[in-house]
Amino acid sequence: MAEQRPLETVISDLRDQADGDGVSVGDFVAALEDRSLGGLLAVLGFLLLVPVVGGLPGAPVVVSVLILGAVAQSFLQSGGLWLPGVVRERRVDADRLRGFLDRAEPWAERVDRLTGHRLGFLAESRAARLAIVGCVVVLALSLIFLGLVPAGIVPAALGILVFGLALMARDGVLVLIGYAMTGAAIWAGTTLI
Repeated sequence: MAEQRPLETVISDLRDQADGDGVSVGDFVAALEDRSLGGLLAVLGFLLLVPVVGGLPGAPVVVSVLILGAVAQSFLQSGGLWLPGVVRERRVDADRLRGFLDRAEPWAERVDRLTGHRLGFLAESRAARLAIVGCVVVLALSLIFLGLVPAGIVPAALGILVFGLALMARDGVLVLIGYAMTGAAIWAGTTLI
């Protein structure tokens, strides 16, 4: 049997947990383990790239604050993201979760085909993760200023998305692309503003 890839493993784990009572949000985050920060970064980066969301006045600032809070929290607590008890205990209906997972599975397979365990040392060690998080902090802070320029947030949003995928897939090639996007965001910030 072929080795399961990271996102397929997460979907499989969540499917196994979906019983008659559903799954709590805390169980969902626990299934992501240390990949929950990567998942959050990927989702927030993607949302910023959607013109309807990223183009809203103040959206880059709100996303920047969310990213900075999640990064700070990930250093204060090992494991997945911390959630308030009310959110952590909230249950998602098993049928709704299975429907979501059915829709997410093709996308996870696409991401898994594009990513892999390449140059893992760039994504897995403590020092590598610290460098990634440092770049994510720079990108999040740059969102505040680049949000003043039309389409200025694109390099930073792409970098956040790529770093999120890199953390989830533990893919060093994506880390290198994220470093390049960080450089592009810094260049954009110094040139456009």
